Amino acid sequence: MFFGSSASPLFGIFEAPADKLAKGHGVVLCPPVAQEHLRSHSLMRQVSAALVRSGYHTLRFDWFGVGDSAGSYEQATLTRWNEDVAQASTELRDLSGARKVSLFGARLGATIALRAARQVKASQVIALDAVLDGVAHLQSQRAIHTAALASSKRYWQPSPTERRADGELVGFRVSNEFLAELRNIRPDDPLDLANIRVTLLESSSRQEARDYLDTLTHAGVSNSLGEVALTSSWDLASAVEVRVLSANLPASVVSSLSPLGAL
Repeated sequence: MFFGSSASPLFGIFEAPADKLAKGHGVVLCPPVAQEHLRSHSLMRQVSAALVRSGYHTLRFDWFGVGDSAGSYEQATLTRWNEDVAQASTELRDLSGARKVSLFGARLGATIALRAARQVKASQVIALDAVLDGVAHLQSQRAIHTAALASSKRYWQPSPTERRADGELVGFRVSNEFLAELRNIRPDDPLDLANIRVTLLESSSRQEARDYLDTLTHAGVSNSLGEVALTSSWDLASAVEVRVLSANLPASVVSSLSPLGAL
């Protein structure tokens, strides 16, 4: 389906549980962006299916400028994507009648979910490998971009210096405004998350995740940390065409929500 503004509609997939399982609780799934969006499509579907089987309504969607939604990457900003979460949350509430809405996000989608949580009155945010340090993430993406251009397995004549990564991240054009917003993401920014439960799910041991949890604790935000196993790394140039899947992520997301499931 399409929802939101008729001038720039967003594409979404709504799934409802069997009536006897429905908990009156919905989950908006916020995907990664750019090449990570392509790699994680099946992962987001895995999570949605597990949530629906457990009684949660779900709404998966494409960001403005991404996938089947209106716009282009060069027009997109984090600010606009925050509004997309608000539109998706409203749509989920209207479609399901759910009294509670939580957010699940992966990578930059997790970061946006954390930033939008107060606006959408989320009960909980579950964040998979959230981008918590924008500068470090940008450096990683540029390293992947450069390595991909230099790969003889992709190109007959590799040319890493001919296409600079300033306005292009691993094949996707982005705006200077987006890059500036990305650089401002810091692990010491607690955001406004009072009365919102935050669960970080990590596929590797990251100091920035531990720093962010400390920031949340000092701000009085209820938080927890869990470990999940992924089939592929986010940060390897050799894996940019490899799907990211997980055997235990769906169950981890469901178990993280379980205390909030009953009305």
